[in-house]
Amino acid sequence: MADDPPQPPDIIFSPDVSKYVIEGTAVNLNCSAEAPCPKQPPTLSWTNIPKSANIITQLQDQLNKTHSVFSSMTFNVSYMDHKMNISCTATYPRNISNNTTVNSTVMLQVMFPPKETHIIIEPSASVTVGTNVTFTCQSKARPSNNMMYTWYKRGQKTPQSHEKKMSFTVTHNNTGWYFCTALNKHGNQSSEEIQLLISGPYGYTLVYAGCVGGTLAVLLFSVILCMRSSKTINESSVSWRDVSYQRILADDETLIIYNEEIDVSKLQKS
Repeated sequence: MADDPPQPPDIIFSPDVSKYVIEGTAVNLNCSAEAPCPKQPPTLSWTNIPKSANIITQLQDQLNKTHSVFSSMTFNVSYMDHKMNISCTATYPRNISNNTTVNSTVMLQVMFPPKETHIIIEPSASVTVGTNVTFTCQSKARPSNNMMYTWYKRGQKTPQSHEKKMSFTVTHNNTGWYFCTALNKHGNQSSEEIQLLISGPYGYTLVYAGCVGGTLAVLLFSVILCMRSSKTINESSVSWRDVSYQRILADDETLIIYNEEIDVSKLQKS
């Protein structure tokens, strides 16, 4: 058996994945290595094998009466394969030393539409009125340059923004459900909806509006009233004006949330 250093195996790509290939395309990688000693041919092995890959390896006779080991790997390329280094390694058995290995590597370049599109909100999705929030539409795609983004709010026909980031100051009018859509030349994908909420010390916001001493007084704060079931509320002491409220029972307590207007000028002293 000759002891000349073996040559690296040849890898042939179809199509040429070293340039780019569109997601979903069937890719065929062929690897071959010379077998100077047919009775002890090299073994071929692959690294970073895609899940859908099918591999066939065999010893072949060449036209010049030499021999080589041939391995073919076929798979449908995925966006998760982008920038993956796939190697073919030939291992030659040696009589006088350890086995000798040589390899060739290719990096996959995959083109694909937006994937894993989602929203990031800073500082959080539950904030107080007057807080500045920033929505960011995050997505994986290739090409990623010249990506287009569109923001939508549930119940609104007109898009809210066409930028990757959307910032505004929180009011009672701009809370609700939002989602974004990312677009490149290969397709688009929308994120799941995410809800922007107004929170206070207790998680609920209450607005009082009325006239006191001829001056309009508007108080904005959060109130939570917990009353034991053995106690009652004297609602006759309060004059309501189109007030909507809800009671939420929890064990032996009653949680009352008033979320509309109260005529403060008609409040009586308890």
